[in-house]
Amino acid sequence: MKTPYSIVRTLREHSAACACSLLLATLVANVSHAQAPSDTGKEIAPRPETPNSSESTSASSEPSKSGAPDAGIPERSAMEQPQSTSPDKQNSETTADASTPQDTAAAVNGSKATDAAVEAEVAAATADSGSAADADQGSRTNFYGFADFMFAAPLNKAAQLTLPYSTFAVGHLNMYMSTELGGGWRSLAEVRFMYTPHGTDATQSRLIGGAPTNSSINTTSRVDNTTIDPTQPGIQAPIRWGAIDIQRAWLEYTLSEYLTVRAGQFLTPYGIWNVDHGSPTIIGVHMPLAVAAALFPDRQTGLEGYGSFYIKDSQIGYHLTLSNGRGPIDTYRDLDNNKAIGGRLFVKNDALLGHMAFGLSTYSGKYTDTTLGFGTSGPTQMVTLQYKEFALGTDLKWEWQNLLIQGEALMDEVHYLAGRPKNVWSMGGFGTSYQPDIRNWGAYGLIGYRTPLAGLMPYFAVDRYSGTPFGYTAYWGGLNWRPIARVVLKAQYTYFHLLETRPDTASYSLFETQAAWSF
Repeated sequence: MKTPYSIVRTLREHSAACACSLLLATLVANVSHAQAPSDTGKEIAPRPETPNSSESTSASSEPSKSGAPDAGIPERSAMEQPQSTSPDKQNSETTADASTPQDTAAAVNGSKATDAAVEAEVAAATADSGSAADADQGSRTNFYGFADFMFAAPLNKAAQLTLPYSTFAVGHLNMYMSTELGGGWRSLAEVRFMYTPHGTDATQSRLIGGAPTNSSINTTSRVDNTTIDPTQPGIQAPIRWGAIDIQRAWLEYTLSEYLTVRAGQFLTPYGIWNVDHGSPTIIGVHMPLAVAAALFPDRQTGLEGYGSFYIKDSQIGYHLTLSNGRGPIDTYRDLDNNKAIGGRLFVKNDALLGHMAFGLSTYSGKYTDTTLGFGTSGPTQMVTLQYKEFALGTDLKWEWQNLLIQGEALMDEVHYLAGRPKNVWSMGGFGTSYQPDIRNWGAYGLIGYRTPLAGLMPYFAVDRYSGTPFGYTAYWGGLNWRPIARVVLKAQYTYFHLLETRPDTASYSLFETQAAWSF
């Protein structure tokens, strides 16, 4: 029989347990309320970074003059959120607002009607829920990204100069961190995780814009980045360290659909391919030669302003950039007093004959490299290489039903001011003359058709680069298949023909496959 004391103790313990249970239930209810979906009944996916847009919460809610839900959005990168574009929107500056993972599944079969309904629903939901979410739980950082895995094999002996043996490789592992800060403020960071520089081959001279950067890797063997894992007790386990490449890091503020100001490191707003660089969104296995030659800088550090407006059914937009330009350490220091300027104008129309877009881009800057020297007045920075460059580019894309046609033409002029380099490539190898002022150019054209047969897209491209150290013509084509919304499988054959080189290495071909996915 329980004593009065034991009864009281039991009641106290029971009351404490009830109080703890009540407190826990209250906390769970509050958390559930804070994380509850918006009025639309679904969680809104993180809104994509828009290197070619003036997206804002208010702008995305305004219907366009042509009926599209993106009146204030100039151009958009397809791989900037954990979703995948519909099959007919790959490698494009898509005109749709962000779709959720649930929504993207509806777009796998490429239904135009379904895509339009999903885009309109998500645009409206984003506009309705943005301010409420900020009020309830503050800004939230979204993490997403993409990766790809490939297999490549040489098909003739000449290909062994670049790919001696067939090989598997993980190409990209990119992570995005995006935050809607509220009040028109937004930020995005993108990093790429890499296995290199471990295994880098001997003596390589890097080229930027067709001109030497005065930096090279001079070794007699492959770089070995093997070290010991300090957390492993007993037998010391070897590990290999790689690199982290900061692709982008910026903060922006949207004043209106006509002007958004961005500060930090951003993708250079030119062409098509440089903006949509995520492997799940591009059609081929690798970028065209004209883009890989970096006739424009792929990224810049500085300021960018962009916006758009409508004239009847046509959307007209612009980008203006002010940056450090190119340089050996341009991401964090400018080595001269010259700032690079650039810009882009584009026109888009969805009412005439499918989706049509046309753009013009330009860039002008000065490359400078220095070293520490000692003069009569003491230590001073001495210029070792300096040149001015001026780049122009144009791009055109046409999407009609399941047909895609796109192309870019790029040109870069280099005029040396100091430190004119030697070692110019010639028919017999590297010569001893000084590098003259140069004009490099490149262009490609691509055509693809998304068939009703399991969503397969056969594609073909002609690609050309002419400049230093030598020129290429390439023909490549294959199949692009999207079995589900976030996975793309590709198989491609590429034939390269080298210009201005020895006849025995005049051409080679490769077979490549790739699996790319977003997460």
